[in-house]
Amino acid sequence: MKARFLLLSALAVAGVAHADRLDINLADHALGVEYDNTRLLRDLHLNLGTVHHEDEGDVVWGGIQVEQKQANFRTTLGARAYYIDTEHHDWSDALALGGGVVVNLLGDERLTAGAEIWYAPPITSGRGADNLSHFAATVGYKVMDNARVSAGWREIRTEYKNSNHVHTVDRGFNLGISLLF
Repeated sequence: MKARFLLLSALAVAGVAHADRLDINLADHALGVEYDNTRLLRDLHLNLGTVHHEDEGDVVWGGIQVEQKQANFRTTLGARAYYIDTEHHDWSDALALGGGVVVNLLGDERLTAGAEIWYAPPITSGRGADNLSHFAATVGYKVMDNARVSAGWREIRTEYKNSNHVHTVDRGFNLGISLLF
C-alpha cells in the first residue's frame, strides 16, 4: 500500500513535466510501470518506476541517468533509489548503480533490443536488506511513431541479512507497450 502511494505521488509531481516515455508491461501476476521524462539538461534523464506482484510485493524506484547515443545504439548510466515492500519482510530500501544499452537491430528505431542491470551492495542497502539486483531484457517493435510493443524478461530480487533469505519480487516474461511523447 505504501509503495502504491509513493508511486502515485511521484507520478503526480513528474506529470508536470512532459513525458519522454511511459512503459506499461504485464505478466501473469505482475504489473510494471516506468516513466522517463524529457532531458532536463543535455542527455540527463529522471525516471520513476514500480513493479507490483500480487503475491510477492512491491518495488518502487526513482533514478537519474545520463545517456549517450552512437550510431545504432544508446547507453545509459546512473543511480536509482529503491523502496521494497513485501509481505514476507518489513519494508527496506537500497541505492543501486547501473545502466543499460539499447541496440537498433535494423539500423533504424523500428526493431530494438535492450538490457539493463542495477545492483545495490550491502553498504547501500538498508532496513534489513543485504543487497538488491534488478535485471531486465526487452525486444521492442515500433508500430507507430509514438508507440512501441515489447516482450521482455525481468528479475528483481533482494537478499535479507537476518534471515539469509533471498526474496524474488518478480522473475519472468512480460508483454508491454511504450507510449512515446
